[in-house]
Amino acid sequence: MTWQPHGRCFDVPGDDLAARSMRAYGQSKRRAEELAAHCSQPVAVVRTALLFAARSAPTAPLHQFPHALFTAMLQARPGGLPVRPDHWTDILPMETLVDYVTALTETQIRGDATAPGLHWVTAGPARLTAADLERACTDFLQAAGRPAGGPLLADPATPHPRTRGMARVAQLGFLPPDHPDMPSDLSRLLPTQVTRTEVLEALHHNVRRCAPWAP
Repeated sequence: MTWQPHGRCFDVPGDDLAARSMRAYGQSKRRAEELAAHCSQPVAVVRTALLFAARSAPTAPLHQFPHALFTAMLQARPGGLPVRPDHWTDILPMETLVDYVTALTETQIRGDATAPGLHWVTAGPARLTAADLERACTDFLQAAGRPAGGPLLADPATPHPRTRGMARVAQLGFLPPDHPDMPSDLSRLLPTQVTRTEVLEALHHNVRRCAPWAP
C-alpha cells in the first residue's frame, strides 16, 4: 500500500477482495471530499489515522482493523502474520481525535477563517512499527501465562506465507520504513503533538482489551 502525498486515498495493489475493498473505501472518502469542496458553507475535512479505542470504552471494537489485528496476533497462530517488523502503521488514541475535533468545532463556531480546509489528525512521527505491536502482544501473553510458541510475525518472502483473511489485510495495512510519515496537523489546534510514549500506552491498553479469552 502506498500513500500519495497529493492524492486523497491509498493506492492499494492487487485484485483480491481485500485490496479491492480498501480501494473502494479510499475512493468513497475521496468522493466525499470532492462533494464537500463544492459546498457553499465553510467546510473542514478531517483525515484521521487508524484509531485506538478510548480508555473508557467498555469493550474493544469488533470490526476495527487495529483491534482485529491484535486479536489475531494474540491467538499466536503458527506461521505468524506476513509483515516485516520494521514496516509501520499510523494509529491514534481516540482521545486525541476527540480533543482535536472539539477544538476544531470551537474554532469554527468562533468564525475563525483558518478553520475550514484540510486537517490531518494522525500520529505522524509517533507511528508504530509491526515490531511494536508484536512486542506488546508477546509481553501481554507472557504476563497472562500464555507465552507465544514462536514469533507473531513472519517474513512475507517465506515459501508459504499466510495470505488470506487478516494476514492479507495486515500486508496491506503496513508501510515500508522508508515511506514518509503521514502528515499531522495536531499542533495546529492542540498544545502539543501526540508522543510515541502516549501512543505506546494506548497500544498496550488496547492489546489487553483484545484478549480472545477475556470475558
